[in-house]
Amino acid sequence: MRCTSVGAPLAVFAACLPKSDLSSYDRGDGAARPDGRAALESTESVRFGADLPAPELTLEAHSEPEQEGEASSTLLPMQQRTPGSAEESEAPERPCADSSSPAPDGCVKHPGALRDENIQSVEVAGNLRSFIYYAPPTLNPEVPAPILILAHGRTVGALEFLTITQLESLADREGFLLLVPDGQRPTPWNIGQDNCPTATGPIPSATGDDQAFLDAMLGLVSADRALDAGHVFMAGFGAGGYWANDIVCRRPAIRAFAAHSAGSHALSNCESARAPAIIFHGLQDDGVPPNCGRETRARWAQRNGCSEGVESRPVLGGVCEYSTGCPEGGQVALCLFAELGLAWAGGIGQRDAPPADFASASELSWEFFKTYAW
Repeated sequence: MRCTSVGAPLAVFAACLPKSDLSSYDRGDGAARPDGRAALESTESVRFGADLPAPELTLEAHSEPEQEGEASSTLLPMQQRTPGSAEESEAPERPCADSSSPAPDGCVKHPGALRDENIQSVEVAGNLRSFIYYAPPTLNPEVPAPILILAHGRTVGALEFLTITQLESLADREGFLLLVPDGQRPTPWNIGQDNCPTATGPIPSATGDDQAFLDAMLGLVSADRALDAGHVFMAGFGAGGYWANDIVCRRPAIRAFAAHSAGSHALSNCESARAPAIIFHGLQDDGVPPNCGRETRARWAQRNGCSEGVESRPVLGGVCEYSTGCPEGGQVALCLFAELGLAWAGGIGQRDAPPADFASASELSWEFFKTYAW
């Protein structure tokens, strides 16, 4: 699918929906999914996600990124809603007429054709980029929905990572949309420079324009349903966690983020004044040192205006340290798991990381967003 510009009022790269086969996405079953599913899984399968399948990956090379500070921080002009379950979605006060009748004033009709899990592609700087778009089938497309953007690490692809996190079932329960972009290979994301180094040295930054990719994904989804601009969140693991730090630093419109097994740069040139942040790290992680997580917590706590003190709250398999003295909209938390290595806490299909042994990073992240970023 090739997307074309939706026009100047939306400050995004491009957006479109398929015109001829929208009905095939109505339930999102396997027969209705595009053939590109395998392109969203990794060729590698190591400790993280080792028990899950890894079909062949076929993605193209990508363009050069924008220079530091040039990426747009403007997301779509969307409405807001209060948090709640998918069942709370109601019909709009002024429902749109059908296609044969004039629409009421102020009505914006959304097709809401893309339901459940489906794969989409958008054109970014002449290259196709793929992502998973998950919409709980019970959501009313006219009711603005929160969004969680989920970024995978270097050793798994988008589809495998989504399975590990079990975020689809959480989205069904809580009533939010999931966007899971597929990164480049071998380095998935453009994360900026001078980040906390991994055990093998500095983590490289990809060359593709991930800022434009983000805008293109949001543009496509906004053509399908109403989005809640006030509640756009991001979460990432490993390289995806580094990207989450960089994106939220660059874009004030991203309300809050969660980063697992990751680090950050110094945050010295951020456009965001402050952002709620929850950080996860296993103390047995031999890939990204736990001190990267501690350093990231300290950097966001300082930027957000928190004090140096912390309040400890035990969770299954670990403890979450909440910074004290944080202003409204600036809470920072660091969750450390004593026996966890390089794995998503509470995720499935990960060798040496049984989900029953650790609190779910997915559940903790969404609860954090609802408590400190709504």
